[in-house]
Amino acid sequence: RIEYWQIIYNKLIQKYHKKITSLKKREKSLPKDQLCEKIGQQIRDIRKQSGLIQKALAKKIGICQQMLSRIEKGRQNLSLLTLKNIVRNLGAQIYLEVK
Repeated sequence: RIEYWQIIYNKLIQKYHKKITSLKKREKSLPKDQLCEKIGQQIRDIRKQSGLIQKALAKKIGICQQMLSRIEKGRQNLSLLTLKNIVRNLGAQIYLEVK
């Protein structure tokens, strides 16, 4: 049985290796925006002060943990509604200075 599942596993790795590698490269190449970076840093700081992990906050606001991670790194262009949900669930305020 173990040999059977090992064969299946190896075939899946071969099949999806290129797709996984290209997704990782694409995520690393996403440009950072200064405003998104500042907002993300504030969100991360407040989340950590609240003692929440990314997965817990993401579940509360209805997004995946990976998206929250990209938001905190400044690599995700988030909507105002998503920002509002994050801030509301953290019970905090975020100040933006747009120039």
